[in-house]
Amino acid sequence: MKAIIYARVSTNDQDTTRQINDLKRYATVNNLNVVEVFQDKISGFKKGFNERDSWNDMFQYIESNNITNILVSELSRITRRQIDLLVFVQECSAKGICIHTQKESIRTLNEDGSENSNASMLISIISSMAQEESKSLSYRIISGRRNAILNGRGFSTKVYAYEADENGKPKIIEEQAIVVKRIFNLACDGIGAPSIVNLLNEPLQDKHWKKGRVSSILLNTFYYGKMLYNDEYYDVPAIITKELYDKAQEFRKSRSRFSSKRQHTNPFSSIIHCVCGSTMNQRVVQFNNTYNCNAKCGIKGINRPFLIEEVRVIGEANAKLAQEDSVRTRMSDSLTIEKANLSTLESSLRKVRGKKDRNYELYLDGEVTKALYARFNTRYELEIDSLSNNIAQSSKSIRSLKIELSNEIVHYSLDLDIFKKQLLNKLEYIIVHRDFVEVKFRNWFKQIVMIYRGQELIKYNKLMSKTRKN
Repeated sequence: MKAIIYARVSTNDQDTTRQINDLKRYATVNNLNVVEVFQDKISGFKKGFNERDSWNDMFQYIESNNITNILVSELSRITRRQIDLLVFVQECSAKGICIHTQKESIRTLNEDGSENSNASMLISIISSMAQEESKSLSYRIISGRRNAILNGRGFSTKVYAYEADENGKPKIIEEQAIVVKRIFNLACDGIGAPSIVNLLNEPLQDKHWKKGRVSSILLNTFYYGKMLYNDEYYDVPAIITKELYDKAQEFRKSRSRFSSKRQHTNPFSSIIHCVCGSTMNQRVVQFNNTYNCNAKCGIKGINRPFLIEEVRVIGEANAKLAQEDSVRTRMSDSLTIEKANLSTLESSLRKVRGKKDRNYELYLDGEVTKALYARFNTRYELEIDSLSNNIAQSSKSIRSLKIELSNEIVHYSLDLDIFKKQLLNKLEYIIVHRDFVEVKFRNWFKQIVMIYRGQELIKYNKLMSKTRKN
């Protein structure tokens, strides 16, 4: 009787040779004539039958050559999905095609061509167990992680002021713990995250402290001894008390309520910085309407109305230029390039996710150890995080280019609330130097604005007033 062999592995790195050789020996013992071999390198759980090239070719061959026997090394080579496997077996039985599995020693049809009821029952049981094993793997991994945490192990070293000891348990780094305590104490004194950043960066050259990093520390329950994992809390060594943590949260909330009632809109909030790296805070009081370095590094303040007007002029000039055909062509070309870059990044992300899935399949198949699976899984997750961040940046560039191409703004509003909204996704940064300011709109070249102060500013404003009238 004529038979065909179907072999499948989960990744391109795996080889089907062993399956094929074993099945040829099986065919010889059972007086079956192997006339063709089909093989796929694809996941048996993540992918359906329609996505397997050789699988589809196999059925065309079966129909054209009156094949009555299909040989596979084990049931999971067909599919890991129980319902798909049972339906497939039933369809083959109805067509008089017998499936042989070497590992389980199953024949779906009897010698007379009738359905083998024992085989059907066995397939149902085995496939159900295989599917449940696949589904429960993620649970076992989570459960193992939870048990490790309960035993004080399984610690991630990404938490500032902690490191893993030789047993994988969190251990406090004392010199960094001092910094954590200082951050919480400063917050309890009513000092906001931007000011805390400046205080931490004062003795440093690289200015590595950022607002987001400080804010994340202030919100992290880890520091008062509670690690959050899957909506459950676990005990870890504490650096601060729960009372200090709660007090810091109260001050953060009170500052938020206070800031929401601010009378003077800051159109450059989170965008304007001093050349020293510190934020520039606006100060609006009688006879003083300026932006000043929060770190008081020595850079003089800059007149707030002057800077707002200069940025408005630059924005309107860019808006007019954006209507010119040559500029629109350049932006359209940049948009096309950025879209291609995004497509490449997304393709790379899909490939890495595919590798992660194949690593999972290899572990299910027993081809790799648990330790090797965990090592590669961590590597792929890091690659996925990096690509995801790059995709987010590329998507942001695409959005800003689309906004610029569809921009209908010709004049920016004198109302600062509206002006701030108009600048959203357009103004990238403002950096204040001693004598000049860098102003950068997205998708436009950086502009330099000379700073005028005192009598020079009065003369400049008079000159600009005359120019606008003319």
